[in-house]
Amino acid sequence: MVEYHINLSRLAKNYGEFASFGEVFFPVKTNHNQIILNKLKKLGSGFECDCVDHIKKIYSKKNAHKIIFSNVAKPKNEILWALKHKIIFYTVDDIPSLRFIIQNAKKYKLKHLKINLRLNIYDVFKKVFIKKGVQDSRLGASVNKIKQMSMLIDKEKGILIEKGISFYVQAEVHDNKDMLIDMTKYISSHFSKENGFDWVNIGGGSSVDRLNYSKAKVLFNLKKIDVQKIILEPGRYMVGDVVDLYLDALRIKNENEKEVVVSLSAGIYHGLLDVKLHNRKFDIYIKNVWSEESLSLYKSGKMLVLRGPTADSSDIIGIYNIPKVKIDTNPVFIIKNAGAYVEALRSDFSGRVPIKYKVKN
Repeated sequence: MVEYHINLSRLAKNYGEFASFGEVFFPVKTNHNQIILNKLKKLGSGFECDCVDHIKKIYSKKNAHKIIFSNVAKPKNEILWALKHKIIFYTVDDIPSLRFIIQNAKKYKLKHLKINLRLNIYDVFKKVFIKKGVQDSRLGASVNKIKQMSMLIDKEKGILIEKGISFYVQAEVHDNKDMLIDMTKYISSHFSKENGFDWVNIGGGSSVDRLNYSKAKVLFNLKKIDVQKIILEPGRYMVGDVVDLYLDALRIKNENEKEVVVSLSAGIYHGLLDVKLHNRKFDIYIKNVWSEESLSLYKSGKMLVLRGPTADSSDIIGIYNIPKVKIDTNPVFIIKNAGAYVEALRSDFSGRVPIKYKVKN
């Protein structure tokens, strides 16, 4: 058994909290499960898409205006597909892409465009990047380039173009609690009301706690450049706690007195690849007929090794200590908060494992 347990009431709660800060565009790459996407549609969410394949998962003529085509390295054929289907919102960080979108929007007789001008955050957090061995964020444009693109938009005739500044919160600066404050302070000190920005778009994800902590100072900073609208792209913080993954134990092998190896019905190649890619630590519970308890509670005791069903030596989900490994004949292991990227990281390496869905409204 491999089951997603999806909590739609939790999803609605999370959406409401983010929507209180600004307009929400959910990143489809975070979780493209159709149950989740359909619920977000009903809640009024927009969607941030990196490619046409993502757009097709949520597209309709009615919600075309609620889609951001955000990848700054978009193939021209995908831009043309999007324009043909009346997608009006794009993220760019270079002049040739901006010109291509505008020129072809006119050809398709679009009357309105919305453009995110992506700012490179490297200059704001240069010390952090260098300390972590990263010489450039490689995403976004410089302040001067943003100003050039802004002027190009302002001179454009024959089509209404709204514009805003976008920035992407990269992993290197996620642990900086003042990150949003620092970013908006930098924006307000390098741009002015005369630049005529309509919004600031926060990409890369920020938690509700960080938004609450930063809100007053962020709004103060943005007021200086007469920006009152915030756009959010909350990914893992929107859906992480919405989905739990339930897995059967396929085999329980007592190696010796010190170790028990449990092979589960899905492993890192079935969606849990973040364990290897980013050393992600999932909170895993064992559910027996008499109890349900977190494996992370135990710091000493017999070793419990959880692995996937493949013969690959890297297919290890986690190693835990537990004083008494009480495993009955039908234990179920619950991977909590598996809503972010588990769907996207499923591979065909060892075959597609069919997944069932249980929905809690």
